[in-house]
Amino acid sequence: MQNVAVTVHTQEQVLTGVVSLSPRKRLSDFLNSDFTKQSDSSGMFLKLTDVTIDRGDGIKGRAGTIYINKEAIQMLRTLENDAARGIGAKDGPKQRPFVHKLPVRATMYLPGYELNGYLHCTNEQEIPRLLAQELAFLPCTDTKIRSVSEDYSWDAGFVAVNRRQICSLQCV
Repeated sequence: MQNVAVTVHTQEQVLTGVVSLSPRKRLSDFLNSDFTKQSDSSGMFLKLTDVTIDRGDGIKGRAGTIYINKEAIQMLRTLENDAARGIGAKDGPKQRPFVHKLPVRATMYLPGYELNGYLHCTNEQEIPRLLAQELAFLPCTDTKIRSVSEDYSWDAGFVAVNRRQICSLQCV
């Protein structure tokens, strides 16, 4: 198992902890593949361990394990810049399956947040087609996130953005 340290943003809480991935599985694939399993309700939830909870009202807490409804996740960001990078980010020959993608700079607004980063599209794909896919989470890289209410910002190497939480998106 590969452990990836993440911060999960929901409307009510910011949770920091660890997600365990199968070897050679990307975080965005893990979020999207398990999310689409209608027959298995556990696919609707993200298991986060060694959790720190910030409720936004000054109350902080800790928990060993929390299960988060994926629909409630606004975005999930890795704490280490390269923790969720796929095979396309590595130099040298690419293993199969590899699909070359072009970075498209975008600004997205989610409830309470502004994100400026790169979405990744294939040569034939444009942003409307990317948004029309059945993926619940869109991978965004080299992202600057700004909290609108607190006027606080930080950088993230990888962010999985819940497509249903995007209020507006603009290509820059």
